[in-house]
Order: sequence, then C-alpha cells, then structure tokens
Amino acid sequence: MTRLQATVAALALATCTACAAAADLAAPAGTAAKPPPRQAAPVALGDAFARGDVVLSVWVVPGTGDGRSLRVSVRNATGQPLRVAIPAGATALDVGEPIGTLNVKSAKRRTLAIAPGATAGPVNLAQTGVRRAVDGTFTLWVADGRREFRGEVTTGVVGP
Repeated sequence: MTRLQATVAALALATCTACAAAADLAAPAGTAAKPPPRQAAPVALGDAFARGDVVLSVWVVPGTGDGRSLRVSVRNATGQPLRVAIPAGATALDVGEPIGTLNVKSAKRRTLAIAPGATAGPVNLAQTGVRRAVDGTFTLWVADGRREFRGEVTTGVVGP
C-alpha cells in the first residue's frame, strides 16, 4: 500500500468513526435507529371478509331495479392497520342468508389502506349473478366463523 493509499484509508476510517459517534450521540441511550415500519401486504377482499377482518356496509343504489350498482364501505375490524385489495374483475363473497353469495365486480384494482377500527369507501361496485340484492341497505360480517347480516334487503332473481 502506498503512503497516499494509507492516508486515504486512515481518513475514511476516521470519518466513519466520527459519523458513528455522532449517530450514537443523536440517539437516546439504549436505542438504535429503527427502520420505518413495513406495510402489510394487501389482503384480497374475499379473504379479509372470510377471516372476519372486515365489516362491509352495503347500499344497493336505487334506480336500476336489478341491483346492478352497489356502494360498499369497508371497516377494519382488526386491531392492526389493514390493506384490503379489491381486484379488478369478479369477487364472490359467501355472505350467508338472506343473500347467499354476493357477487361483485370492480372495473379496476384498488387497494384500501384502513387504520384499526376505521372505515374506507364507499367504493362503487357492480353486482353480478342471477340472485341479487335488488334493494336495501345492510351490513355483513363474520364472527366466530358465522356469517352475520343486519339491515334490510330485498333479493330477487335477475334474468340472464
């Protein structure tokens, strides 16, 4: 190693040591700098509903007579921040009676970031399928593995 290389190496080491010392002075004793928290991976709407992580508030938009338009709000029922992915295309939600399967369709993929206990939306979704909610406002959730329903709904069979 030449004398110049040795000098440059010594300066680099001194600079690194000074930076480390400054960092130690900036942080309270016994703490280390923490990286920012990682965001949780998005959970698909169907999975989040089935696990009981979300509560869905649904309003059948009046005026069509066949229930093709829904407005859905999503509440985080967990104690942690939650990211819910509504995929582009169809999602079938087994919501139990009186609806059975709620078939919804989104024109585009969306990810909702929802704080614990908070509500996101409403999101406009299309309702598909033959048996539909054609009128009403209702809330859907899963508790202890049971599908729960509260509200008023009129269901009907919509022709193919």
